Amino acid sequence: MIRISNQNGRTAVELLLVMVLLLLFSMAALTLVASGSETYIDTVEKGNNQSALRIAQSYFHTKLRQNNVAGAIYLKQFDGVERKCLVIEDIEYHSDFVTVIYVKNGKLYETLIPVDGKLDPDMSFEICSIEGFEITEQSGGILLKTWLMSENQEKSLQSFIGIHLKETP
Repeated sequence: MIRISNQNGRTAVELLLVMVLLLLFSMAALTLVASGSETYIDTVEKGNNQSALRIAQSYFHTKLRQNNVAGAIYLKQFDGVERKCLVIEDIEYHSDFVTVIYVKNGKLYETLIPVDGKLDPDMSFEICSIEGFEITEQSGGILLKTWLMSENQEKSLQSFIGIHLKETP
């Protein structure tokens, strides 16, 4: 064996052993950091998804309760939007415009259009990211469901609001 010595008298075997131990410790630390960051990313994504669903629910509750007047709220199909849109008329002040709330490309949007006007996505503003909403009339009110897809699973929230929908025009 070739002896490499320095002033302290260490050999190549000792130096190699220290390097291997350092490498093993570094790999263990890197693995721990990588798994911790994946867990953090998953936790943040779940929190963001829950927040988006809560924002959508709160938004719908606020809009529906603000306009809880007989005949002011109904569902209507518009060109360029896959599902029916929620339409809210301002009956109290006899406005020439209606508020339309809809989902397109995984985003919840709101826009203001003339009463019998066409929906223009360029004039809409984004509320939050959700896949869709469903409003079902039940006795005494409506059942509101909002959902999104996360890790190939549907995550949803449901709530009941004590209002009545107008018959679809």
